[in-house]
Amino acid sequence: MNITLVGIGSYTKEHHSHIHSEWEIILNIEGDGTMIIGSQEYPFSPGTIVCCPSNITHSKIANQHFRDIFIRVNDLPDANAKNVLVFSDNQEKTIENLMLMILRITNRMEHNYRYITNLMFEAMYQIILNMNSKSINKEVEMYINELVLNFSNPEYQIADAAKKTTLSDNHFRRLFKDATGATPTAYLADLRINYAKRLMNQKSDHKMSISEIAFLSGFYDQHYFSRVFKSKVGVSPREFYNSCLNKLGTSAMRF
Repeated sequence: MNITLVGIGSYTKEHHSHIHSEWEIILNIEGDGTMIIGSQEYPFSPGTIVCCPSNITHSKIANQHFRDIFIRVNDLPDANAKNVLVFSDNQEKTIENLMLMILRITNRMEHNYRYITNLMFEAMYQIILNMNSKSINKEVEMYINELVLNFSNPEYQIADAAKKTTLSDNHFRRLFKDATGATPTAYLADLRINYAKRLMNQKSDHKMSISEIAFLSGFYDQHYFSRVFKSKVGVSPREFYNSCLNKLGTSAMRF
């Protein structure tokens, strides 16, 4: 899977019918309209991602000016040669940002740019597949992102994020659990405990105390942290930390 061409297009109502021998990943960044691939029509708007198979005629039409970014590659893994894939970028515009970065690096022809951009594209493609493997309600997606950004703050509460949703409590909790497999409270606790485990596994942080790790993971109360940790991991923070220190070959530890 190698990139053959990266570009950004600006069109006045129409991008004429054309065909090429590579797969093309097209992200619309401005304007609404219709993309015609073979004999099928696909509506597009800002954030629409279309993976267009090779050797199939395609074009775009709209009632106004539109813009898109495109990347052509010689192959897409696990993709059926005749199937058109249509996705949507997320609220953070992750795919748009990655495609713009690939565009900038390619045009600047920076050192090892081909190697770098091919690696970036492979990662980007996996992100596209993962983010669309299950449809997530936009409000749930924003809620999850807020939890990820705030989990290490001990003063952050679930209620702070809940105030921003327009959905009823029961309906939102049902959508959230469908998307994550957990309640919002359990999801936040998992974020905090998983971060604590990563801190304990860091050799550079081996002199940190349990209370310091608890605080950095979003817990004011070390005893409450210990209870939650043991319920999630099956052992106490002290036992887990000691096993990490043994693996790292150090016994330096404070509580």
